[in-house]
Amino acid sequence: MKTILFSFIFLLLFSVANAQQLEGTILYEQKINLHRRLTAEQEEMKARLPEYSTSKKEMIFNRDASLYKEMVDDDAGGGRGGRGFMRIGGGSSEVYADFNTQILTEATSLFNEDYLIEGEFEPLPWVLTGETKTILGRMCQQATYTIAEPLTEVVAWFTPMIPIPVGPEKYRGLPGAVLEVDINMGERTFTAFNISDKPIRVKDLKAPKKGKKVTNSEFKEIQAAKMKEMENNPGPMRFMRGG
Repeated sequence: MKTILFSFIFLLLFSVANAQQLEGTILYEQKINLHRRLTAEQEEMKARLPEYSTSKKEMIFNRDASLYKEMVDDDAGGGRGGRGFMRIGGGSSEVYADFNTQILTEATSLFNEDYLIEGEFEPLPWVLTGETKTILGRMCQQATYTIAEPLTEVVAWFTPMIPIPVGPEKYRGLPGAVLEVDINMGERTFTAFNISDKPIRVKDLKAPKKGKKVTNSEFKEIQAAKMKEMENNPGPMRFMRGG
């Protein structure tokens, strides 16, 4: 904790001496390896699933809040679905973070049903490694954490040149915007491919309202039940991109 606090102060001082961006838009590509998520009992599902699901995401932010959502995409390939496909992964379609109230609001779809999950920010056990690299012209530092159950290894790269604790989905809370995330060595990745410093419209930065309100634990139970139902009732299925 002391290491993170020291690094946080250092990076804030560093950012003061360099160009800072306090609002704007970051575009990400999300890539999910669907086959790696299947258990041994689900092996036969590989024939009905593309190996990868890719989608583009947009995050707008300022000092007070951020909104991360799915972009309206074209008909590009690469394992994506099209209109009318079913979302199976439970990935959030919108994530709104209010930095003043420390409340996170997630809107997500699961098997064509909409849910709204609201709760306090979840602190992540980030550890700064001291490694650096440049992404889209911004100096970045590496942060990692590991969870034992289920085993999850996360590597992120964030930039103090955008000193706002934003990032894709829940991968945030660092002293700078997260531009890359790798979960379990390629099982799921987020990669920023464009950063704009154009001022955003405050009216565009609003929490989502559509969906059945549930807690995070309730949503996980619903997700598990839906997946079990799908396993027990195999048949022709169509899958929505994004996941």
